Amino acid sequence: MTFVAAASPAEWNIPGPGAVAGPISISLEIANRGGSAVRVLAFDTWLPELLDAQGRAVARTGGRNRSRLPRISDVVEVAAGASGRLQFEGAIERRGADAFFVDADGLGGSWRVGPLVSGTYHLRIRYTNRETSVQTGGASPVVADRLWTGEITTAPVPIRVGS
Repeated sequence: MTFVAAASPAEWNIPGPGAVAGPISISLEIANRGGSAVRVLAFDTWLPELLDAQGRAVARTGGRNRSRLPRISDVVEVAAGASGRLQFEGAIERRGADAFFVDADGLGGSWRVGPLVSGTYHLRIRYTNRETSVQTGGASPVVADRLWTGEITTAPVPIRVGS
């Protein structure tokens, strides 16, 4: 399997004071090069990171107020020889003189990365899953099993931040 970080667009504009620019789509592209299907858990397993020009992680703040229970839609099945994607949307938010990449992961967490200034950054994604199965919530809970387990960090991809 191969994992690749992606952002669309790859050039992020800093908005004026008090404004938000987006959406910015962040995704983890997964290619299954194996001979059988794999199931990848999207629930609380992946974390996008921005690196500055010196390769240092840009500060990230935020957290979870309350996580929802996993859903069967949080399991992405990738057929043999096929590709799949984990994805969410964020934005650039301007607070006073500072700009931040902000996102809500849809699981109860919200995050803020920055402050960002004009320049080149690199996006990488860390994925970690140690669970071979997960029970979903809802009116008809099911067990999603045969989940891919492991830990990866994607190669960084360039992101341009500008005014």
